[in-house]
Amino acid sequence: MSAEPRMSTIEVDASHLSPRAERVTLASVWQGVSGAGFRDDLLEWPPDVFALTNVLLGRAEAFRFALSPPAGERWPPFGAADWSSAVVDAGRDWGAWVEDPQGSAPAALAEAWSVAMKRADLSLEALADGRDWRVCEALLTLHAIADEACAGLGSASASRDPRGATYRGRARELLARTGSLA
Repeated sequence: MSAEPRMSTIEVDASHLSPRAERVTLASVWQGVSGAGFRDDLLEWPPDVFALTNVLLGRAEAFRFALSPPAGERWPPFGAADWSSAVVDAGRDWGAWVEDPQGSAPAALAEAWSVAMKRADLSLEALADGRDWRVCEALLTLHAIADEACAGLGSASASRDPRGATYRGRARELLARTGSLA
């Protein structure tokens, strides 16, 4: 006579579990990674915006949209006759603005940041799918501008642009002291 295998069951108390999983948003991802909020004061330090956009675009695998945008969309953005030059100029202007934040942030930066801030509650899934193209476009643009604003921060080479010299010096000191720009 063979024994029947005994099936065991495990009782799970699910009363503490939410009926729906928490919605993962751009703001919640950044909060989880940095412990900081998705706030305007991030504009005070370009390496932080670079980190923010790198995390969001990386987690959503949205960098791919720079090479293959969703159907019906275009990259670089429409209306940007010379997008690359505009990004370089905005990055340099941002470094100068960080040093002396009189007036408004550079226009291209402020516009892209405004879009990202207004949609900080966008789900990471929607970013990954490219459903809100304007946010994808804004984050890719912010990433490029932040990259330009951070160009050369890790080296002691002299910049031809005297604007932002104090910002670059602060960055090099922070990097030497902590090993990070963020």
